[in-house]
Amino acid sequence: GKMDVVLQVVRLGRSARSASNFRLRQPLSEVIVWSKNKKLENVLNEFKNEIQTELNVKGLRFAKNPEKLLEFKLKLNYQILGPKLREKITLLEEKIKDIDQKIVIDAYYKKDQVLEVVMDPRKKPLKLILHDDLILEAIPLGERSIAVSEKFAVAIDTKITEDLLLEGFARDIVRHIQNLRKKEGLQVTDKITISYKTKEKLEHAFTRFSDYICTETLTTNLTRKEKLTKGERLTIQGEELVLSLSKTKQK
Repeated sequence: GKMDVVLQVVRLGRSARSASNFRLRQPLSEVIVWSKNKKLENVLNEFKNEIQTELNVKGLRFAKNPEKLLEFKLKLNYQILGPKLREKITLLEEKIKDIDQKIVIDAYYKKDQVLEVVMDPRKKPLKLILHDDLILEAIPLGERSIAVSEKFAVAIDTKITEDLLLEGFARDIVRHIQNLRKKEGLQVTDKITISYKTKEKLEHAFTRFSDYICTETLTTNLTRKEKLTKGERLTIQGEELVLSLSKTKQK
């Protein structure tokens, strides 16, 4: 069904994300999907918002062909091929080096996943079974990370803009405030007042995303202090922060 398709893409997207080493709370700019079956693009478009939310990316677009997103690094499986080919294996090593990526990618996305290599023009080509005779590794092209399956290639753009970085900080700040609210034993509906002390990177996140931070944490007053002696000392991505929180007094 439709959800199955969406879940497959989300799973691949998550796998690509974790390969990128960015924490999930860090928003990234886009996910790029290539689908073997073009009709599935409509399904994915229908659930675009859900996919973007799950992967914490700002956009979803489709690639016309997988060669734009990845290439496959091929290694021979010597345990299987050694006994079969014996001394011809050195020739195969040379042939594999020169093989066109488009041919490899086409083979990967065909049903039988067989790659044909011409060893001797007078003889039939050698048939190599992907994942069996050959070990494949998908390598992303450009500043991306990649995950592939037999039906999809899913790439995550890993270029970070200043805005995305600050939004990532803002999400971390919100999480810390939520934890602090719990620690202070506040009710979910209690409105709070926050004083904070920090340096410029986090300061930019506080100012740029103050509405978001206040809305998410029910903060009525958010004030930056030059000095703050009492409060919770925290570190967010290597940046230091002191947070002091109290329940907003009802007028």
